[in-house]
Amino acid sequence: NSIYFLIFNEEVSEYDSGKYIQLTEESNVNSSAGSTYNPVIYTVECSNNGCTEGSNYTTVEYDNNGYTTVKFYYHAHPDHMPIRSIDVNWNDSGEGWVETPGRYKNKMSVCDPEINMPNNIGLQGFGGTSEACSVGYKIFQHKYNHNFDNLCTDGSDNSCYTPEVRVVDWWGSTTIAESVDEIRVEE
Repeated sequence: NSIYFLIFNEEVSEYDSGKYIQLTEESNVNSSAGSTYNPVIYTVECSNNGCTEGSNYTTVEYDNNGYTTVKFYYHAHPDHMPIRSIDVNWNDSGEGWVETPGRYKNKMSVCDPEINMPNNIGLQGFGGTSEACSVGYKIFQHKYNHNFDNLCTDGSDNSCYTPEVRVVDWWGSTTIAESVDEIRVEE
């Protein structure tokens, strides 16, 4: 027995095999589907063997002059695709979130509909196909400046910042991940 279902509930006037996925009774792709599943954001863990997903935060690299790179993997549940927005809040001014609406693919170290998602909630399914996933991680870059309004709490004259990223899936489910490390900019 096979079941065919249409991704995103689009109306199609003629059969297009690229918009359908064949499921069998053993597929179990949608075991955690539903509005309670939020997108997941992971650190980028690199070694001599390449990079892969780490813990549920972002990876931040910076120097004392304020040049900062935020790197992260992310994915939404296959039923919640595509990702609607990937945003960043540098927390260094009154701007707040810098929104980048669009239709984004998952970014993971491995895209394969037949293997589990990084957090083992079930198979990647549609979320692991080339139409919904690309291998690699997202990068945002920013230049922080010293600002006496953002002094570190350690009593130094350095400025401290904690960037955040936000991923919003097609259903509106949202995850925000804050940097584990503070960015310190010397005076």
